[in-house]
Amino acid sequence: MSDQLLLMLKTIGQVAIKEVLILLIRFRSVLYEIYLKLMLEKIGQIALKEVLILVIGFFVIKYLLKILKRAFDKSKRLDPMLHTFFINAFKIVFWTSLILIMLKTAGMDVTSFLAIFAAAGAAIALALKDSLGNFAGGILLMITRPFSKGGLR
Repeated sequence: MSDQLLLMLKTIGQVAIKEVLILLIRFRSVLYEIYLKLMLEKIGQIALKEVLILVIGFFVIKYLLKILKRAFDKSKRLDPMLHTFFINAFKIVFWTSLILIMLKTAGMDVTSFLAIFAAAGAAIALALKDSLGNFAGGILLMITRPFSKGGLR
């Protein structure tokens, strides 16, 4: 009788273990579905924020560049060649700022990007020290206009 009892307990234990494993697998799949739904919602919210920031940023940049262009056009002291140079420089700064804002909104740490930009800028400035000095001198000549057309006669 004890052998039959042990056999019966053994089969009951095996069935119980199978049922527990089946329940755990079902529970795991339910948890996975919940996790997946939450992640998709979070990704959707982040993507919506990013698209909204991009669209608003695009129009703000366009508006700011239009204001700068009007200001440069009204300026009589600034050479017209410098208008496009400054407009393009501001455009690069605005778009870089927008990208950094989008990265920050997505949850990324942008301080490392800023450090990389600063180090790259310093390296480029040191490597092109003489050329950048000549370039800055040319821009200063265009801004201050110490010479006039036909002034050497």
